[in-house]
Amino acid sequence: MAAGAEDGSIEVAVTDNGVGIPEHDLRRVFEPLFSTRPEGTGLGLPIARRIAVAHRGSLELESEAGKGTTVTVRLPFAPSPQTAAGLSHSGAGL
Repeated sequence: MAAGAEDGSIEVAVTDNGVGIPEHDLRRVFEPLFSTRPEGTGLGLPIARRIAVAHRGSLELESEAGKGTTVTVRLPFAPSPQTAAGLSHSGAGL
C-alpha cells in the first residue's frame, strides 16, 4: 500500500501479488454486472468508481497476469477549516 498527497489530491494505491486479472477481463471490470465469480454481483467496482468520480476523483486498476493487481484511488481534498483559517494543524490526519 502506498499513499501520498499532490496537487490538491490524495492518492492511495493498494497492490497485491495474486494471479492478476486477464486482459480480456480487465477491460470489463467496471461494467455493471460483470463478474468472473459465481457468487459475484459485478457491482462493487462500478459503484466504487462512481463514488470516486462523484467526488471529483478516480479509481483505476492495473493488472498483469501472474504478477498481481494495483487499485489506485485519487480524491481531491479541501483544507480543514483550521488550515483554511491559517491555524496550525496537528497533522493527525488528512
